[in-house]
Amino acid sequence: MSSEGKPKKAKKWLIGCGSIFLAFIVLGVACTALIGESLDTETTTTPSADSGQGNQAQKKTPVAKIGDKVKAGDVSYRVDKVEHKERLKNAIGSKKPGSGEFLVLTITVWNEGKEPITLDSSMTQLIDRNGAEYNYDAEALMYLYEDGETPFLEQINPNGEKQFLIAFDVAPNQEYDFIGKNALIFSDAQVRIKLK
Repeated sequence: MSSEGKPKKAKKWLIGCGSIFLAFIVLGVACTALIGESLDTETTTTPSADSGQGNQAQKKTPVAKIGDKVKAGDVSYRVDKVEHKERLKNAIGSKKPGSGEFLVLTITVWNEGKEPITLDSSMTQLIDRNGAEYNYDAEALMYLYEDGETPFLEQINPNGEKQFLIAFDVAPNQEYDFIGKNALIFSDAQVRIKLK
């Protein structure tokens, strides 16, 4: 009797474990199918959603013209004057641009926030019609400011303003826009001013 009971118990145990194992396999396949389906859905919908948001963000950037005062967060900008120069010179010497000409801008910046801001070169940029970005020419500043004191890294107190010159080394006969950014590092607020 005992020999007959052992095979039945072993058979029941094998069927029970096999059923549980089979249930895990079925559950695993079902989960994989569901996860795979949701990943496919996310992959196809995410890029189109992101690109739509990117276009909306681009459309929200204010576009102004020379002489307009426009605000980027707590900072306002106005391009007062644009000059095209083949060479910058002062008592020290002169400098020729590497790309063809210097675009020298006279810009006024206002701090409309509640805290002092530090005028930083990363707050200013040019962009051409193809989307290429241009930073200011740091070496050219010494020809614009004979005393050697540039406006960058100077503070502007709340409700204060500062006018300064900045030079960009650019190709001639191109259209450029000035980009002015907010003073806060984590802010993406900016303005765009057409220079033509």
